[in-house]
Amino acid sequence: MSRALLFLLTLAALGADFVTAQSGRAQQVRSRNRGAVAVHEAWLQENLDLDAQGAIQSYETLRRAAPSARPERWIAVSRLAELGRLGALRPEPGTTPMQAPPEVQSALEALGQPVPWRSVLDDPRAPIELPRLRPATEQVMRWSRDQVGPTVDQRWMMQMRTRDRAPRGNTRWRNRNAAFTLLDVELEGTPERAESLRRLLFVGWKPPVLDVGVEVALQRARKRLRELVETETRSSYRRRLESLELRVRQLEGDDPREALSLLMRLPFLAEELLLPASEQETSERDGR
Repeated sequence: MSRALLFLLTLAALGADFVTAQSGRAQQVRSRNRGAVAVHEAWLQENLDLDAQGAIQSYETLRRAAPSARPERWIAVSRLAELGRLGALRPEPGTTPMQAPPEVQSALEALGQPVPWRSVLDDPRAPIELPRLRPATEQVMRWSRDQVGPTVDQRWMMQMRTRDRAPRGNTRWRNRNAAFTLLDVELEGTPERAESLRRLLFVGWKPPVLDVGVEVALQRARKRLRELVETETRSSYRRRLESLELRVRQLEGDDPREALSLLMRLPFLAEELLLPASEQETSERDGR
C-alpha cells in the first residue's frame, strides 16, 4: 500500500470520527432542546389552555423519558408533586425524593404544608390563608438554570466584569445601564428574577447605609428622583424613572417601609437617591 493511499485512508478515518463526534454533540443539544420545549409546552397547556389533565400527562411523559441528568425532568417532577398537593392527581410513586439531586430534594420538602383545597372548593369565598402553591417549582427552576450554563447575555456581562478597569466615565455608564435593566425587572414585580439578576450584574453589592430615618430618606429620594426625571436626556431612562416615581408614591401610601425597601434594592440608583452628594462621590470612586 502506497504512502499516499495510507494517508488518504487515515484522513478519511479521522474525518469519520470527527463527523461522528459532531453528530453526537448535535444529538445532545437536540435532546436538551426537546426537554426544554416539552416543559414549556406542558406549562402553557396547564396555565394558558387550563388543561390540567393534559399537562399532567405531558409532565408524566417527560418524567419517564428524560434522563435523570436533565434538569427538565426534575421540573416536571416538582410540578407533578405540587399538583398532587392541590388534589389534581394522586401523587405517583415513580420518582421518590431520594432519587433526586439534593437541591431538588430540598425543594420537594417545601411541599410539607398541605393546601386546604377541599375547603376552598366547598366554600370559595371563605377567608382561607393559602400557602405558596408552587414553592418547589420555583426552587428547582433556579437550580436548573445553574445546570445549563450561562446564557449569551450572562457571558457578556461576565466578560465585562473581567476586563481591565475602565475609565471612571465608562464604568459609570455601564453601571447605570445595568441598574436600569434591573429596575425594569423590579417594576415587573418579579423578585426572584430580580435577585438573580442583581447577583449577576452587581457582584458583592450591598445597599447603602442610611444616616436618617425612613421618612427623611423617602423625602430625600422623592426630591432627588424628581430632579433626575427633569434632567434626564434619554427618553427611555426618563420613562423608567417616572415609573419608579409612581411606584414609590403608591407603596409609600400603603407602607413607607416597602417604598424604601424597593429603593434599597436598586444598585447605583439607591446611592443616587438616598445618599448625600458627598457620599455619592465616595461610592463612585470605589467603583460601585
